[in-house]
Amino acid sequence: MELRHLRYFLAAAEELHFGRAAETLCVTRPAVSQTVSDLETELGVKLFFRHAQKITLTSAGEAFQRDLRILMSDLGRAVETTRRIGSGKTGNINVGYGSLSLLHPAFRATVKSVRRQYSEIDISLHEMPSSRQIPAVRAGRLDAGFVYVPEGSAWPPGTVSDFMAIDDLDSLELDLGGLAVAMPSDHPLAAQAAVRLQDLANDGLIVVQRSNVTPRLTQLETMCLAEGFSPRVIQEVGNIATQVNLISVGMGIGIVVNSPRMSYPDSVRILPLIGVDLPVRFTLVWRRGAIEPTLATFIEQVKDTLVEAEAMRMDRPVSVLS
Repeated sequence: MELRHLRYFLAAAEELHFGRAAETLCVTRPAVSQTVSDLETELGVKLFFRHAQKITLTSAGEAFQRDLRILMSDLGRAVETTRRIGSGKTGNINVGYGSLSLLHPAFRATVKSVRRQYSEIDISLHEMPSSRQIPAVRAGRLDAGFVYVPEGSAWPPGTVSDFMAIDDLDSLELDLGGLAVAMPSDHPLAAQAAVRLQDLANDGLIVVQRSNVTPRLTQLETMCLAEGFSPRVIQEVGNIATQVNLISVGMGIGIVVNSPRMSYPDSVRILPLIGVDLPVRFTLVWRRGAIEPTLATFIEQVKDTLVEAEAMRMDRPVSVLS
């Protein structure tokens, strides 16, 4: 039994006439009659009563037509779903992000754009530090991840762990930033254009635990000692969002990643660190090789977000890229 047999039967059952069914199917009348006869032979039952000028369904034919309509409707939905998945318009995608990603417009704009334009794409967002996202992408637990990766060649030897390397992954650079100091907006140094590490000797530091992209405690101590003082760490927190919130209420200051595109709360002032040039790249990463269409759609949305952001920065209309 082939799909052709079922299509010919349904056409004949709708028209109750082999000739009109043939016109609907754009085939000859004998082709419809013979195909239906072959189907009846295979099933071992009569589906139609043949009359001089028309045909009518038998009780078996009526039952077959009823069930076959449901089957063909399900088949049609399956075909359409397959096409939409294949074109990247529907499906599931697991995306990693860190609390620092929430401060960057590229992440926020991409998620909003995908949800608005592709409502059938189910995005599952998983919050985790960059150091956990990278192995999760390698293992396939995440389809993609928004990560902050230190530019290893610029950092002192031993300060960037091997698991932060992304050379084996495909990636799209979203922004380039560096380390800065975050302090309450009413801090005595908040009005300055930049500060030195020595200027912070009397402040208590709030640091993010060692699994995140900002320097680990021992690395931060080493960097500060090189500048002539030992940092006074007053609290270690689990993520950057908590760090920023505690800084905003005056609990202390912190070393953070910053770039011109990032938006920290107004209650926090971000100042460059004089003499500290340790670049950090905000990057979307995914596994190298063939990718699913849904992920390809997501990546294209990220690229579109970058194009729109650059056009706004340059104050010019967005052009369509070929």
